[in-house]
Amino acid sequence: MTRMASSAFAPARLGRWARPIRLGLALFAVLTAVAFVWRLWVVLSVGAGSVVGVDRGIYKEAALRWAGGGFWFYPEQMAGPYTIIHQRIC
Repeated sequence: MTRMASSAFAPARLGRWARPIRLGLALFAVLTAVAFVWRLWVVLSVGAGSVVGVDRGIYKEAALRWAGGGFWFYPEQMAGPYTIIHQRIC
């Protein structure tokens, strides 16, 4: 019993499927890397006036305000029914 547990996945045992499996795994790795880089680019390239990432800015401002001893919600939001205002946490 000198065989290793991983010998079941050795290329010789996969036979004719070894090359397509390697190609599939390589394509998966490349496409995953491309998707990751694209998503990172989208997140980091949010310009002024863009809709992408607006929520992140709203919550960041609220968290900084709250951590500084302020309030999370604005007083008019806590007073009762109100009209939803742009750039406010609902």
